[in-house]
Amino acid sequence: LRAVRRVAGTDASPTVRAAARQLLAEALGKLTIAAPAGESDAPARLRALLSSPEPQVRARVACALATEQAPDVAGLLAAALAEEKDPVVIGSLLQALAASGGAQFTAPIAAHLSSADPRVRATAVEALEATGDQSILPRLLPLLDDPHHRVRAMVARAVQAHDRQAVLACVDGMLAHAEEVVVRSALYVLRFFDGAAALPRLRDHVASDSAASRKMAIESVAFLARKGSAPAGQMLARLKEVFAAGEVAAPEADAPVDSPLGARLLSDRQDVRVAAVREVVRAGREDLLPVLRSR
Repeated sequence: LRAVRRVAGTDASPTVRAAARQLLAEALGKLTIAAPAGESDAPARLRALLSSPEPQVRARVACALATEQAPDVAGLLAAALAEEKDPVVIGSLLQALAASGGAQFTAPIAAHLSSADPRVRATAVEALEATGDQSILPRLLPLLDDPHHRVRAMVARAVQAHDRQAVLACVDGMLAHAEEVVVRSALYVLRFFDGAAALPRLRDHVASDSAASRKMAIESVAFLARKGSAPAGQMLARLKEVFAAGEVAAPEADAPVDSPLGARLLSDRQDVRVAAVREVVRAGREDLLPVLRSR
């Protein structure tokens, strides 16, 4: 499950990340809950469960219902989102609404871009990206100046193809920041750029004095190598000669692909990766978990 969470947070495709979140909902949030007498549809369970006094229950219910196909679910999630105060539950509702309602519900999601809580703002950005509504991207650009580094990183990932110059200027500012956590956010998001933009910036940090920043930079280089960047693969090979054994691992050592299913996990096609992630989790293929972790 930790590996699936990692896919949910790091895969380059919003569709794959949404599918991984849905799998987590199936594995962790699938609750057997008795519906009211005579009612078995998802909206009825939603009405009952989203009134729970426990925030954790409300959050898990939102995740579990993200995959429901009942027509009223998205509307009820939007209504719950409008009333919810807990930031963690709001985050779950935002992701669930993006998964179930899609571009039709960008407005209630976008309303949370101005939240006082940076966790909510960052999740709202990710949820908007997951809706696939390209028209919303220009509204995200001002958040490249958000005071919180996680929000800036999520925006950079979402709009990198929309305004490349502005996004790279934001990333460069984060890389030069005095706080290491801000630098690490920038190093993380660089893995979603092309090698020409990312590798020169990562090269300056793979030998950082900070072990945490160095690790993040190397992981981003490895991510690019797995995506087929030959220069990234060459950089990894050179790093193996410089650093101690075990600190840098080539993609082949991290994620052995010894089956057709394993190969599909590394496919360039997002629909193939989505199907493969589902199959790994549902089949309990523990032998392929290193492939998921490597993503």
